[in-house]
Amino acid sequence: MIKTFIAYAKDRDLAREYNACMGGLSDDDWGCFIDHDAMFTTSDWYPQMEAIIKANPEYSCFTVVTNRAYASWQIPEGVNAINHDIKYHRDIGKALQEANGNRVNDVTGCADLPAPPQTSPLSGVVILLKKSAWKQVPFRLMEPGRLTGIDNLLHIDLRDKGFKVGLMTGIYVYHWHRADGVNNADLPPEEPKQVKYLPDGFEWAKDTATLPEETGMDIEMARDKISKVNGEPFIIIGVPLPNDRELDVCTCLWVEHKKRLSNMMAFYEPSRFASHGRNTIIWKVLEYLPGVTHVFFIDKDVVPPVDAIERLLAHDKDVIVGATPIFKDQPVWSVMEYDPDEKIDNIFNPVKYAKLPKKLFRAHHFGGTTCLTKRRVLETMEYPWYQDVFAPGAILMGQDLFFTAKAKKMGFELWCDPTVKCEHVRKSAMKTVFDQLYEKEISNAK
Repeated sequence: MIKTFIAYAKDRDLAREYNACMGGLSDDDWGCFIDHDAMFTTSDWYPQMEAIIKANPEYSCFTVVTNRAYASWQIPEGVNAINHDIKYHRDIGKALQEANGNRVNDVTGCADLPAPPQTSPLSGVVILLKKSAWKQVPFRLMEPGRLTGIDNLLHIDLRDKGFKVGLMTGIYVYHWHRADGVNNADLPPEEPKQVKYLPDGFEWAKDTATLPEETGMDIEMARDKISKVNGEPFIIIGVPLPNDRELDVCTCLWVEHKKRLSNMMAFYEPSRFASHGRNTIIWKVLEYLPGVTHVFFIDKDVVPPVDAIERLLAHDKDVIVGATPIFKDQPVWSVMEYDPDEKIDNIFNPVKYAKLPKKLFRAHHFGGTTCLTKRRVLETMEYPWYQDVFAPGAILMGQDLFFTAKAKKMGFELWCDPTVKCEHVRKSAMKTVFDQLYEKEISNAK
């Protein structure tokens, strides 16, 4: 038997509601979930689904073809995505039903996230899932408070557990899917003073959160300096600080020296969480300073070489860092070499202290101790750029890994110049010890 649901959750925990619906079914039953902004285009879709399940017993999950979805393989060729005439879509549904009937395409082999539309996991405008498969692969959230991604994770989890996923090519569903150009983070253009960058789930903030009337002295000083650089690169040095404004004196001297250059300006941003400080700095740049070409973040206890920004800038990379010594059970560097086979994006395997490459190399993740990022990267990523992802009793992904994972998802490469070696003030004395202890190993590596 197929039970059909349109799930809804006021607190946005849609995975919980999906799981609650599935929990009430018998093992041989199927749960059919359809989005609130979608509709079947034929009157006999239910018996057609029953026939498809019977004809294709090897599958444990199905989805449908539709007019609008991120997964482009779900959109039949020739469908007009901006035509919202219901008769037009009902005619397509009838034609596809007659042409394809119970035909199913095997789409189990999707790519992991991030993935381009042609290899993306399914868009869950309709999900038809067998109870017995759900018992091993329940729905789960991509992150707390986020509505999207549940369907993608289900597809990936089913694939990884050995369950087959099929595309019902004869069942066509009309999907409104933001046809008015609005999504959860968009703001009406006629309200220019409202915050432009809001994460999914915070629409209510649009009525209360507004831009400040006064931009502040730092913004005005930056504007004045930008007006004099004649189109050359201009860098904002971002320094996230704790609320007590604690900053190592060596770091402070480095920043104050650099901000006096004609093409640089420093923003100190105290906040309870470093991610909030970083996001605020980026937001100020994108909102008020169109002439800024790069943002350079430095941690409050890091001292780079005096010409670090210039050396990183010369590589002309979208995102690039120097190397900073840290300690994770052993002395290591704050960067992980690129690993195309690493599928889980919250794992950080830093370069061992004696194994740091000698030349520019591509990075998989890094700590944000000395991170130079082009403006277009930040514009593409949108808010939030940095975010700690929590689970009960644990951090699933820290803010630095969130940034690097999101940047990669947007298609940007990460790089490290290992010659830009920084001092980690709290580790500076230890670094001397590290060099002595590993001198022989480093010598052998050469």
